[in-house]
Amino acid sequence: MIKNYRWLLLSLFIVGLDQFTKYLALVYLVPFKPLKLSPFLNLTLTYNYGIAFSLFNQSTAFYHWILIILTGAIAGLVFIWMGRLQRIEKLKVCGLALVLGGALGNLINRIFLGYVIDFIDFYIKNWHWPAFNLADSAICFGVFLILLSLMRWK
Repeated sequence: MIKNYRWLLLSLFIVGLDQFTKYLALVYLVPFKPLKLSPFLNLTLTYNYGIAFSLFNQSTAFYHWILIILTGAIAGLVFIWMGRLQRIEKLKVCGLALVLGGALGNLINRIFLGYVIDFIDFYIKNWHWPAFNLADSAICFGVFLILLSLMRWK
């Protein structure tokens, strides 16, 4: 049993919140038609067949299965890493829980839909960051926490 099993609740929360927001995006947004929320933020439903930020955005079966296998393997390694950490390493375990939740959230889309639903469109003037979702945000923040935990503060 994983020593840090309570942190799995955070992962499950991220998965649930991610799936719920993606469901709302599918129901209420029109694909590729921005809904302006502020001078720097739109909600825009897009379909990502690639990895983070639409890299390798190929819709071939080969890429689809490679990405499923790769994401599943990464999620498994993160799970094992979480179990091997000491309880005192809370910042690192929290980061790993966020990464695990985000990876599983996107994996669910990839398995059942064949693509990942993205809908958050951050921009400055005419420059748009690639659309992303809450799972992507959890992964990025989780990696930040892991890196922060690895730094030696003196």
